[in-house]
Formats: sequence, C-alpha cells, structure tokens
Amino acid sequence: RNFRAMVTIFSVTGLTWIFGFVPLIDPALFWSWYIFIVLNSTQAVLIFVAYVLKPRVLLLYKKAVMSCCKMEHYETSTKSTKSSDIKSDMKSDLKESHADTNI
Repeated sequence: RNFRAMVTIFSVTGLTWIFGFVPLIDPALFWSWYIFIVLNSTQAVLIFVAYVLKPRVLLLYKKAVMSCCKMEHYETSTKSTKSSDIKSDMKSDLKESHADTNI
C-alpha cells in the first residue's frame, strides 16, 4: 500500500521533470517545456484525484452534505413554525389591546 503511494507520488512529481531537463540536453526539443509546465502546474490536481476522489471518500462527503442539508431543512421548518407562532401571538395580543381600548 505504501509502495503504491510512493510510486504514484514519484510518477506525478518526479517524471514530469524529465520534460524539464530534455530541452537542456537538446534545444531542438523546446516543445517539452510546454509539457513540463502543464504537468507541473497540475500536480496538485493529479494528487487530489489520486488520493481524494475515491469512492469511499466521495461517499463520506455525500453523507456529510446530505446530513447538513437535512439539518438546514429542519432548522428552516422550525424557524418558520416559530415565526408563525410569534405572528399568531402578536395578532392575539393586538386583538386583546383593541378589546381593552374599547372598554
């Protein structure tokens, strides 16, 4: 398992440098600089894909997002219930105050 991780990291970070050294040996192969630049600038993305975008990790993220959404839905529904309770309380208070002024 660790060997696989080391080979992946080596291939992502180490082998890209071959494209960086090739033009130093033969300037006619200047086009490899472009490959070197693209590969080096995407190393973080490649490592992210290799280690984070696994089915198990994606499932954990999905569960976390779903539980968060359920919690927000619960909080919104309780807030709307509470606000409707407050509105009805205000209406009854208003009716009572009008009744008191009529006396």
